[in-house]
Amino acid sequence: MTPIEELESLCSLYPEINFVIDESYLPFVDNGDKSMIYSGLSNVIVLNSMSKIFHIPGLRIGFLVSSKKNIEKFVRYTLPWSVNSLAQAAVSFLMEQRTVVDNFVKETRTFLDHEKKLFGKRLKNVSGIKLFPSATSFILAKLTGRLTAHDVCDQMAQNQMAQDRILIRNCANFKGLSDRFIRISLKTSETNRMAADKLLKILF
Repeated sequence: MTPIEELESLCSLYPEINFVIDESYLPFVDNGDKSMIYSGLSNVIVLNSMSKIFHIPGLRIGFLVSSKKNIEKFVRYTLPWSVNSLAQAAVSFLMEQRTVVDNFVKETRTFLDHEKKLFGKRLKNVSGIKLFPSATSFILAKLTGRLTAHDVCDQMAQNQMAQDRILIRNCANFKGLSDRFIRISLKTSETNRMAADKLLKILF
């Protein structure tokens, strides 16, 4: 998590460069109200998505905030109907229920923090894997033994019962990572326990 003061300083130093900052997962983070949207810098383009925190990916609700000059450039490429009626209804509902939404976001942060600690505790000091600290609902892990990301992802997905298959991300094609990195997205407590147990069996 890069402190907002550092981001603002960096963007201010290079006014001729446009900085695109994706804050879609910022609501998951403590102090997530500290957004670059309020920086007032004309070379900053902020992306956000309501689909992540509210778990409604199918509605594809997102927005972009920037200077008038930058917005005018994007408008040329926007579709006539960029938001469908279901997504529009969802946004209206969420914006009208601010107290409920604020409480939901706080509860989500607390839940994820608890689940990350439990997940980390289950895999602590386990040979063959190293977990990295996370500020969101994802956990990045490095495989330090003989198994590759492909091996682990393939075995996690194997099960006769569809509900017992665990799909995790192979990070081999992530710039800066390799076939030794996987990413796990936290779900319900039951699914998280299942994922940790399955990982333990695969690693041993």
